[in-house]
Amino acid sequence: DDGSGFWIAREGVRRALRAVDGRGPATLLVDRLAEAFGTPVPDPPSLRYALVDGALDQAAPVRLARHCPLVVRAAADGDAVAAAILDEAADLLAGSTAALRPRLGEPLVTVGGLLGPRGPLLHRFTARVAGWGLVPHPVGDGLAGAVALARAACAPGTV
Repeated sequence: DDGSGFWIAREGVRRALRAVDGRGPATLLVDRLAEAFGTPVPDPPSLRYALVDGALDQAAPVRLARHCPLVVRAAADGDAVAAAILDEAADLLAGSTAALRPRLGEPLVTVGGLLGPRGPLLHRFTARVAGWGLVPHPVGDGLAGAVALARAACAPGTV
């Protein structure tokens, strides 16, 4: 799940907590996550609890992943902490791609909310895999590709 929407949202919460504790740089994520969790609180001790409680309430990966766009928007608004999260997510996704041992120039089809058409990680990811001679081809739906792979895996004449 490295680099996924869940990973991005979880990192957003972790880094917001570090900012509140003074262990990390200030970030827009503190107020935005507190607001998203429905508990904007002005004082740091209460804010810390609001962020932890809000994140725990979203503990199911799918629920917490819904807050990924909040990190993307914070990065677009110039927040360096949020931008660093997106950079790390792209690094992790590129690492997963490298583990597949792609061949130079091999087609690379990407899909999903992060790497699909207009995905917020697409340009970061593209820059990372370009050195391997890979060019992502983002698609909105991976069904056609899955069918093509299934057909290619079948013996001739069985489909």
